Amino acid sequence: ARYRNLFLQPRFLVEDWTFVLVQSEVEVLNLMENLLDPMENFQWAFPLVVLVCFWVVLILSSFAIRRSLVPLDRLTEATQRIADRDFSTRVDVSSGDEFDDLADAFNTMSDRLQRQFKTLATNAEIHRAILSTIDTTSIVETATAGALDTIDCDLVSVGVRRGGDVEEVALFCAVKGNVETVSDLTSGLSTWDVDTLSSGHESVVLSDDGGESELLAGLPSSTDSIVVAFPVMLRSRLAAVLCIGR
Repeated sequence: ARYRNLFLQPRFLVEDWTFVLVQSEVEVLNLMENLLDPMENFQWAFPLVVLVCFWVVLILSSFAIRRSLVPLDRLTEATQRIADRDFSTRVDVSSGDEFDDLADAFNTMSDRLQRQFKTLATNAEIHRAILSTIDTTSIVETATAGALDTIDCDLVSVGVRRGGDVEEVALFCAVKGNVETVSDLTSGLSTWDVDTLSSGHESVVLSDDGGESELLAGLPSSTDSIVVAFPVMLRSRLAAVLCIGR
């Protein structure tokens, strides 16, 4: 116990007193119980806290998984549509993560597949028209309609050069918005047209800046249109020309 002496002899002429600080056993034991109660409470509360944390993590994980499954389901469904040749399928994902980039890549792939498949289908349709008939107008109508539908252009014309020394072509022209009607026209070929188209290039941009092209003047297009001509050579001689204009 703690104690302290009080010196009384010098002043009060009595024996010194000794003060001793004591505490009962009951109070000491009660103090120990109070100290042990929080430990017991902790031992009881700790498993509960762990269980609550586990459920919170489980709920958040389930939410994250469900959030990831929605874009996956959309991509899976879109992939199945692509497999069924529905190339107009688009995936709309706004999750703000890597699934956005994956959806953009998927849509880009779908656009390319749509263009490629459309081109192949157009080529097959033109081939069927060529093999099924000998009517020039029917073949040209199918070819020009397919070109207008596949290529971003406003005018498609097929010019077949007439035989002999006559420098003119029979023009079959189709304009965007009226692909079912092919205009049967006749246009001359200037010396500049023949030399330019027979220069050996796969394509030639026709310009009417100098007014030297009779072929360009014969096309049903405005003077500010851009026309790309693809010459068809037969035995080193210009036999036909395909023009695409905007």
